[in-house]
Amino acid sequence: MIDKRQFNNSKIFDEIDKNDLDYWFGFKKKKFLHNIDTFYYSVKFVNDFTADSLDMKVMEFRKYFDDVNRKLSKNVNVDFLRLEFGSGFFLNLRPFSFAKMYNVCLEYPEWFDIFLAPVVPKSSDSSVSVTCELVVQIRSYMLWMYGVNESFERSYEYVQALADHFGLQIAYAQENRIDYCWHSNYLSNPERFFSLENFYKMRVDRFNDAVTHTEKKGSQDYEIDYVALGKRTDKVFVRIYMKSKEVVEMGYKGWFFYFWLFNGLINRYDLHVYEECYKRRSWQYLNMARASFYLEHGSDEYAKSVCRRLLSGEQTMEEDTLQNLLILLHQK
Repeated sequence: MIDKRQFNNSKIFDEIDKNDLDYWFGFKKKKFLHNIDTFYYSVKFVNDFTADSLDMKVMEFRKYFDDVNRKLSKNVNVDFLRLEFGSGFFLNLRPFSFAKMYNVCLEYPEWFDIFLAPVVPKSSDSSVSVTCELVVQIRSYMLWMYGVNESFERSYEYVQALADHFGLQIAYAQENRIDYCWHSNYLSNPERFFSLENFYKMRVDRFNDAVTHTEKKGSQDYEIDYVALGKRTDKVFVRIYMKSKEVVEMGYKGWFFYFWLFNGLINRYDLHVYEECYKRRSWQYLNMARASFYLEHGSDEYAKSVCRRLLSGEQTMEEDTLQNLLILLHQK
């Protein structure tokens, strides 16, 4: 997000109609948004899902998914099969697995995935298995839109409908992974904030090491991609990174731009820049996206002609020169 103190001194501030300034560059006080971003929970069935099970309900379950998976694999023109489990409970069967044994994947697009294990290992004493046969991953969109409680309840209705459809009995459900997420526009210069000297002064934790990953930005500068504490395989793992860059380059979760806009973390100018980059899945397009904004809303004809030639490819510039030009027109 741009810094209003620097923006007030920029060229475009004087060129845009005063009535439009708040529309494009309006600021709000909120600096942080937080939510549970990913939520996994497991479900254990009373029924015996071990390899030599004689449970008729389990055998019917296995046969059904063997048949529909075979049907899906033969149809090379489709990515999923839409299945109904009880009245109104539709889920898509997709050719995807989780942790190897969970090789049946049912999705409610953008909301959650249900992973099922047709066979689970016996426990160490060869008695009934203690491994959960079903894992649910609730996705970011559902959690940010509905909150964790309502998201769990809605997804669990589908789990119950699935169990009822096959006559399976649920023993219990338990959470097994939670990702906490904070979004902020508070840091105007993360490269300075997360410099090694500053970072190690302010750290208060028990992690042995921190990993910082950077990317080159022009010929002189650099950009921090992420800072990680701990390991992904540990029970606690912390990662600080540019979510806007991830959304742009991965080409997904574009709805976050509007969520940030409505909550005041970005303004409409930021939205314009992010969307132009998102269309191309290129974070490197940032300066060109800023040039496109000036071309549309600026009034200096010479500056607009330069922007026009840059956008059409008739003119090229070194990244540092382009960056300095855009700073003159409007603050980055």
